[in-house]
Amino acid sequence: MEHGEAITMSYVEITAMINGAYYSSEGHLWEEGFFRINEDQIITYLKDNELVFLADNSALARVYPKDNGNCMAGLITVCQTKQGQGRGDVIVKEVVKRAKSLGMEKICLEVLIAKDGHSHPHGIRLLNWYLKKGWHHIDTKNPVDVFPNNAGEKLVIECDLYILEGNTSNL
Repeated sequence: MEHGEAITMSYVEITAMINGAYYSSEGHLWEEGFFRINEDQIITYLKDNELVFLADNSALARVYPKDNGNCMAGLITVCQTKQGQGRGDVIVKEVVKRAKSLGMEKICLEVLIAKDGHSHPHGIRLLNWYLKKGWHHIDTKNPVDVFPNNAGEKLVIECDLYILEGNTSNL
Protein backbone atom coordinates (compact mmCIF):
# COMPACT_ATOMS: atom_id res chain seq x y z
CA MET A 1 0.00 0.00 0.00
CA GLU A 2 1.43 3.29 -1.04
CA HIS A 3 0.28 6.69 0.00
CA GLY A 4 -0.20 9.59 -2.28
CA GLU A 5 -1.81 12.91 -2.84
CA ALA A 6 -2.99 12.37 -6.42
CA ILE A 7 -6.75 12.40 -6.09
CA THR A 8 -8.44 10.21 -8.65
CA MET A 9 -11.87 10.13 -7.00
CA SER A 10 -14.63 12.64 -7.60
CA TYR A 11 -16.20 14.50 -4.70
CA VAL A 12 -19.31 12.35 -5.26
CA GLU A 13 -17.26 9.13 -4.87
CA ILE A 14 -15.47 10.50 -1.80
CA THR A 15 -18.77 11.45 -0.18
CA ALA A 16 -20.24 8.02 -0.95
CA MET A 17 -17.18 6.21 0.44
CA ILE A 18 -17.27 8.14 3.73
CA ASN A 19 -21.02 7.85 4.17
CA GLY A 20 -20.98 4.15 3.27
CA ALA A 21 -18.28 3.34 5.80
CA TYR A 22 -19.88 5.38 8.57
CA TYR A 23 -23.36 4.08 7.79
CA SER A 24 -22.22 0.46 7.98
CA SER A 25 -20.72 0.95 11.44
CA GLU A 26 -22.98 3.54 13.05
CA GLY A 27 -26.03 4.02 10.84
CA HIS A 28 -28.29 2.60 13.54
CA LEU A 29 -27.28 5.46 15.85
CA TRP A 30 -28.79 8.12 13.59
CA GLU A 31 -32.21 9.11 12.30
CA GLU A 32 -33.25 7.26 9.15
CA GLY A 33 -31.69 8.88 6.07
CA PHE A 34 -29.04 10.90 7.95
CA PHE A 35 -25.54 10.89 6.51
CA ARG A 36 -22.35 12.14 8.13
CA ILE A 37 -21.08 14.29 5.27
CA ASN A 38 -22.39 16.00 2.17
CA GLU A 39 -20.85 16.82 -1.20
CA ASP A 40 -20.55 20.55 -0.47
CA GLN A 41 -18.43 19.80 2.59
CA ILE A 42 -16.16 17.50 0.56
CA ILE A 43 -15.73 20.15 -2.13
CA THR A 44 -14.64 22.62 0.58
CA TYR A 45 -12.22 20.13 2.16
CA LEU A 46 -10.69 19.38 -1.25
CA LYS A 47 -10.36 23.07 -2.06
CA ASP A 48 -8.70 23.69 1.32
CA ASN A 49 -6.37 20.67 0.83
CA GLU A 50 -7.60 19.07 4.06
CA LEU A 51 -7.97 15.49 2.79
CA VAL A 52 -5.25 12.85 2.64
CA PHE A 53 -5.62 9.65 0.64
CA LEU A 54 -3.86 6.37 0.12
CA ALA A 55 -2.71 6.03 -3.49
CA ASP A 56 -5.24 3.30 -4.24
CA ASN A 57 -8.04 5.45 -2.75
CA SER A 58 -8.81 2.72 -0.23
CA ALA A 59 -8.58 5.09 2.75
CA LEU A 60 -8.75 8.78 3.49
CA ALA A 61 -8.87 11.26 6.34
CA ARG A 62 -9.39 14.94 6.95
CA VAL A 63 -6.57 16.85 8.69
CA TYR A 64 -6.86 20.53 9.49
CA PRO A 65 -5.26 23.08 11.85
CA LYS A 66 -7.13 23.69 15.07
CA ASP A 67 -5.20 25.98 17.43
CA ASN A 68 -1.81 26.54 19.09
CA GLY A 69 0.16 23.90 17.23
CA ASN A 70 -2.68 21.38 17.29
CA CYS A 71 -4.80 19.95 14.54
CA MET A 72 -7.91 17.84 14.15
CA ALA A 73 -8.22 14.58 12.29
CA GLY A 74 -11.60 13.36 11.21
CA LEU A 75 -13.55 11.35 8.67
CA ILE A 76 -10.89 8.66 8.97
CA THR A 77 -12.33 6.15 6.53
CA VAL A 78 -11.31 2.84 5.04
CA CYS A 79 -13.29 1.61 2.05
CA GLN A 80 -15.67 -1.12 3.21
CA THR A 81 -14.20 -3.73 0.86
CA LYS A 82 -10.66 -3.04 2.13
CA GLN A 83 -11.26 -3.08 5.88
CA GLY A 84 -9.20 -5.46 8.00
CA GLN A 85 -6.16 -5.20 5.73
CA GLY A 86 -4.05 -2.70 7.67
CA ARG A 87 -5.16 0.39 5.81
CA GLY A 88 -6.35 2.03 9.04
CA ASP A 89 -2.78 1.95 10.34
CA VAL A 90 -1.47 3.40 7.10
CA ILE A 91 -3.97 6.26 6.83
CA VAL A 92 -3.38 7.22 10.48
CA LYS A 93 0.35 7.37 9.71
CA GLU A 94 -0.52 9.67 6.81
CA VAL A 95 -2.54 11.83 9.20
CA VAL A 96 0.51 12.14 11.46
CA LYS A 97 2.73 12.89 8.47
CA ARG A 98 0.37 15.66 7.28
CA ALA A 99 0.15 17.11 10.80
CA LYS A 100 3.95 17.23 11.02
CA SER A 101 4.16 18.89 7.59
CA LEU A 102 1.80 21.57 8.93
CA GLY A 103 4.09 22.08 11.93
CA MET A 104 1.58 20.59 14.35
CA GLU A 105 2.68 18.89 17.56
CA LYS A 106 -0.61 17.33 18.63
CA ILE A 107 -3.56 15.78 16.83
CA CYS A 108 -7.06 15.41 18.23
CA LEU A 109 -9.78 13.13 16.95
CA GLU A 110 -13.25 12.12 18.08
CA VAL A 111 -14.79 8.68 18.56
CA LEU A 112 -18.55 8.31 18.95
CA ILE A 113 -19.49 5.91 21.77
CA ALA A 114 -23.03 4.83 22.72
CA LYS A 115 -23.68 5.60 26.38
CA ASP A 116 -25.33 2.22 26.94
CA GLY A 117 -21.97 0.58 26.18
CA HIS A 118 -23.33 -2.14 23.90
CA SER A 119 -25.37 -0.74 21.02
CA HIS A 120 -22.28 0.46 19.14
CA PRO A 121 -19.53 -2.16 19.58
CA HIS A 122 -17.58 -0.77 16.60
CA GLY A 123 -17.08 2.49 18.51
CA ILE A 124 -15.66 0.63 21.52
CA ARG A 125 -13.33 -1.41 19.27
CA LEU A 126 -12.19 1.75 17.51
CA LEU A 127 -11.58 3.56 20.81
CA ASN A 128 -9.51 0.66 22.13
CA TRP A 129 -7.57 0.47 18.84
CA TYR A 130 -6.58 4.16 19.10
CA LEU A 131 -5.65 3.81 22.77
CA LYS A 132 -3.38 0.85 21.95
CA LYS A 133 -1.74 2.98 19.24
CA GLY A 134 -0.72 5.65 21.77
CA TRP A 135 -3.66 8.08 21.67
CA HIS A 136 -4.95 9.41 25.00
CA HIS A 137 -8.53 10.09 26.07
CA ILE A 138 -8.51 13.75 27.13
CA ASP A 139 -12.20 14.70 27.24
CA THR A 140 -15.75 13.51 26.73
CA LYS A 141 -18.34 15.77 25.14
CA ASN A 142 -21.95 15.71 24.11
CA PRO A 143 -22.21 15.33 20.30
CA VAL A 144 -25.06 17.84 20.30
CA ASP A 145 -22.56 20.47 21.47
CA VAL A 146 -19.82 19.51 19.00
CA PHE A 147 -21.11 18.25 15.65
CA PRO A 148 -21.70 20.93 13.00
CA ASN A 149 -25.11 21.74 11.52
CA ASN A 150 -26.99 20.37 14.55
CA ALA A 151 -26.01 16.84 13.51
CA GLY A 152 -25.83 15.69 17.13
CA GLU A 153 -29.58 16.21 17.37
CA LYS A 154 -30.03 13.48 14.73
CA LEU A 155 -28.77 10.74 17.07
CA VAL A 156 -31.48 8.26 18.10
CA ILE A 157 -29.25 6.54 20.67
CA GLU A 158 -27.64 8.63 23.37
CA CYS A 159 -23.91 8.90 22.75
CA ASP A 160 -20.77 10.52 24.04
CA LEU A 161 -17.99 11.90 21.91
CA TYR A 162 -14.62 10.75 23.23
CA ILE A 163 -11.88 13.25 22.42
CA LEU A 164 -8.50 11.63 21.88
CA GLU A 165 -5.14 13.31 21.52
CA GLY A 166 -1.83 12.11 20.21
CA ASN A 167 1.60 13.67 19.98
CA THR A 168 3.05 13.62 16.47
CA SER A 169 6.46 12.69 17.90
CA ASN A 170 5.32 9.30 19.22
CA LEU A 171 2.37 8.11 17.15
